[in-house]
Amino acid sequence: MKYLSLLLLLGCDSDTKDSLQETDTSEVGDSGELDTEPEPEPEPEPEDLGADDAYAQAACGLRGGAPEELVLAASASEAAQQTIVADSVPRQLLMPESGDGWMVIEIPDWMAYVRVFSDDGVEYEVMGDDVEAYTECQTNGACPDEGITDQLIGFHAWGAYSVRFSEGPESLWFVAIEED
Repeated sequence: MKYLSLLLLLGCDSDTKDSLQETDTSEVGDSGELDTEPEPEPEPEPEDLGADDAYAQAACGLRGGAPEELVLAASASEAAQQTIVADSVPRQLLMPESGDGWMVIEIPDWMAYVRVFSDDGVEYEVMGDDVEAYTECQTNGACPDEGITDQLIGFHAWGAYSVRFSEGPESLWFVAIEED
């Protein structure tokens, strides 16, 4: 026992003794026992929430207006009959009587970045080798309760790109805004 006491005494230098005397009691509860539950973490933002920036805010502002109506083509070969430009004009797209709906979006610039906003739950695909989706469809961060999705799509070359809307609601809201 003497040897053990002597070893413990010699093993503790003055820094260790001081640190033992300055025990952190911030985790000791009212009962004097050590609390083992950590502080609750703040709620994280939903991962599917898009940006709250000027483009998202513009789309929210366009939601309440009167959109142009456009009846989508019934096939890919007819898509060019329904052509739009990424021009910030909201459109009410009407699906064909059966099947998928098709249209063409014209991109006049090289390396254009277009924000696409639509009704929640609408499934679309922009066709082309020069197209890259930089984000998944996310809830618009500027007005998350409006039921609008937001997606950033990059077009590496100017041109006309076919867009296919999967069979779904007979009418859907859609706007494409080219970023500056």
